Amino acid sequence: MSGLSFPNDELNQADSTPLEEGHEDSSLLHPIDEADDFYDPFSDLSLFLSKKIKGEIDESGSLSKWSGKIEANLLAKILPEFKKKFPRYRLGASALKKVWEKVGYYYEKIQGQKEALKDNGKLNLKYMIRENLKKSFPTEHLPPYTIAKQIATKLSECIATLEGKRPEIDQLTKVIWSVQKHLLRDLSPLQTKSPYDEYDKIDKLIVKTQLEITAKGENLDPYMLKREILKKLKAYFEIKTLAKENQLTSTLSMLLAEKLQYSSLISCHFSLKERKTIESFIRQQIEMGQCNSLLRSDEHRLELIQRILALYTIAEGLPKNMDEESLRASIRHVKECAQDKTKAVSPNMDQALFVFINAEMHLMDEEKALDSSIEDAIVKAYSKGISLPSLSSSQVEQFELLIWKTIEEEASLLSYTSADALPILEQELGNVLIDNPKQSFKMIISSTLQFFKKVIATSFDEATVKEKVDTWVAQNDMLIRTIHFDPRTPLLALIEKKWKTLHLDEFTVDHERFIQDVIEDALKLYPLLSSFEEELKGRLWILYKYHWYHVLTDGRASTYERFLLWHKALLKRHHPDWSKEKLSSALNKLSNQLIPLAPFEKAE
Repeated sequence: MSGLSFPNDELNQADSTPLEEGHEDSSLLHPIDEADDFYDPFSDLSLFLSKKIKGEIDESGSLSKWSGKIEANLLAKILPEFKKKFPRYRLGASALKKVWEKVGYYYEKIQGQKEALKDNGKLNLKYMIRENLKKSFPTEHLPPYTIAKQIATKLSECIATLEGKRPEIDQLTKVIWSVQKHLLRDLSPLQTKSPYDEYDKIDKLIVKTQLEITAKGENLDPYMLKREILKKLKAYFEIKTLAKENQLTSTLSMLLAEKLQYSSLISCHFSLKERKTIESFIRQQIEMGQCNSLLRSDEHRLELIQRILALYTIAEGLPKNMDEESLRASIRHVKECAQDKTKAVSPNMDQALFVFINAEMHLMDEEKALDSSIEDAIVKAYSKGISLPSLSSSQVEQFELLIWKTIEEEASLLSYTSADALPILEQELGNVLIDNPKQSFKMIISSTLQFFKKVIATSFDEATVKEKVDTWVAQNDMLIRTIHFDPRTPLLALIEKKWKTLHLDEFTVDHERFIQDVIEDALKLYPLLSSFEEELKGRLWILYKYHWYHVLTDGRASTYERFLLWHKALLKRHHPDWSKEKLSSALNKLSNQLIPLAPFEKAE
């Protein structure tokens, strides 16, 4: 479809033959070929006439030369509706003929290219863009993105003329440029900037989501990829419900605890007996906390956790050999002091014991704690507290993990979380840990929480988001050429080191084997990541592709050429017996599937 334009020489001629009949004074009407709208292919007037004439051509089955019979037939069909829609204009014979010839010009162009039409008779825009990009060449005196604008304008006029629709030229330009820039050689990421590039908060989330989906290697076409992205974005924004109900922090904490339970220091460094003692203490504290209606609510679950953490530390300083009678006397003494604020605490009372009893009373709710039935609960808590093993500073940090896990087991709280939300939460927890495998439990939760707060704060207009997704899915993995990762990222450094160590070659590399080798190295360095091995694998594929498109190229090759080389190496590994011709054919088919707007022949 390159070369699509209409010779408008005769469009400047005035229309002197009025054709309508009626009671109106024709001298008060304006000939349409004297109106600006007539020469604007995207005006309501032009769209109306083009659509009617294209419909007439389709009905007849072929394009005929203009004649009096065609003129009369068109007038009979068009005039009644034309008068209603455009009462200020007068439709003349020469104007109608000009539109007929313009539509006929585009019609013949399209009919000469079988792939330019879909089976349903609609224009095949993908094919038309690909053909135009194939024949386009950047000029020295104009920025490269002007080509995308020219193609979009040309194709938009064709769409307007043959389908009677007004295309979004700017959106079409964005989509064309998103692919065109990846066809250009010797072009730095800075030089690919254009007025059509956007990268706001929602774009960032779309790109992140797309990379995570394509990392699975499912080779989704743009339509399927868009559907998966929108589905995941919708799940992201459903997290708002958890945040609104003050459940996001506790849900993340329980989920992370469940994932890390077998790799925590408590699991590794304590005997089964010691671990059971710790869990028994936690369950006792949770049970006592149930007496406090405030601590039973979701929004105060964090407070319950903090109180249990404090009680464990206090319990380590308790006197170990206290008999039950003395203990009960101490409990009653603390209760009396709580009832009578003027009464002083006995100087003979152990300070740690006083703090422990007082803290347990606060945990249960001060008013209820004054009941005689609560005394037994504090005695039981003391008995469990003095049996607790000491924790190192690092084990104290992970003690919170065990509390969250126990809370979840007690009430199966995660089962109430949306099935769509859980995988999203789990993946982001894994992403945060993978970015910095030495983070503490609290830091992982804090960072993940900040991520979701930013997502929730991002505005989500469905129509705008869909347009943005169209621009990104047109690029598939090539979009990674225009983003940046911190080179100090531990896993990215590991990939670069592994590539150099193995002395790999881009033309023969086994991508899948390489990723497996890096996974093994990563798990040796950071055993904690074994809890998120699936997320680790996905992240390594993304970082490896970044290494492929950024580090392993000097910039002279186009991004599209790097894309083809990646898949060529993959196909050769899977089908070592294929001939050069069969390999090229499969590569062409794959390119048309994943990046249908890119002209394969241009790269070949």
